[in-house]
Amino acid sequence: LVIEDDRFFTKLLKKVLEVVGISAIEFAHDGNLGYMKSQANSYDLIITDFDMPGYVGTEIIKKVHEKNPNQVFIFMTRHDAMESVRECYQGSNNVHLIGKYLFQDCLGGENQQNFWELFSKACLHAKVARV
Repeated sequence: LVIEDDRFFTKLLKKVLEVVGISAIEFAHDGNLGYMKSQANSYDLIITDFDMPGYVGTEIIKKVHEKNPNQVFIFMTRHDAMESVRECYQGSNNVHLIGKYLFQDCLGGENQQNFWELFSKACLHAKVARV
């Protein structure tokens, strides 16, 4: 499940997921719909944005983990919010934090290797792709 309100970024995420062999992808373009989908279905991996309409990413992670503490997340955020978000999830094995700026370089750029290391770790943890 991908919860992201930015349509351009959603297209980028779809390409990234397809590169690693993930084709069964559901999208929600706001936090409320994303949370409802997460409660109605089971997902190997949930990728969520931090700042979006409805529930924000931190609220979604908290609510989902109350019901399913083993749910694996990739939590995306802007570079300027990384430290505060990192503090919230320090020590959590089920939340992988990746800055949005890394996604922009995922298919070629100076941060490409760093992105793929972080993304691969999360996908392998969720057992959703061989990367």
